[in-house]
Amino acid sequence: MTEHLQNPVPNPTPPRPHGLSWPIIVGLGALGLLWPLSRALDLDGALPWILVIVVILAAWIGVVGFGRVPRPVLTLTLAGVGAGVFQLLAYAILVTPLALLSWYTVGVTTGLGALSGLAAAGIQKALAR
Repeated sequence: MTEHLQNPVPNPTPPRPHGLSWPIIVGLGALGLLWPLSRALDLDGALPWILVIVVILAAWIGVVGFGRVPRPVLTLTLAGVGAGVFQLLAYAILVTPLALLSWYTVGVTTGLGALSGLAAAGIQKALAR
């Protein structure tokens, strides 16, 4: 009976495996939808494609770097994979199912995610000083 009283409330939040935050990964990956959304709304002429990429990458680096998210390189690499998959699915729905054959998109967004992760890790190191 005394054992039950010593720890009456169990830990409501289990530890995250490997320090990854899946809601952050999925949320940042979903930002990749800005690209097909700008095209679907016919904004690709008004918004240069480089601006859309810069906005996405700045958000990734800012959230992970200044938010001190654990494992920044892995987190943003996985967000890049998610962004690529989201983009493929969006183009398949909005444009043509043949867009699913463009898997190089996932490679590009994964690479951008890894580079963003390195930048975010640098910000975290600078803030730790």
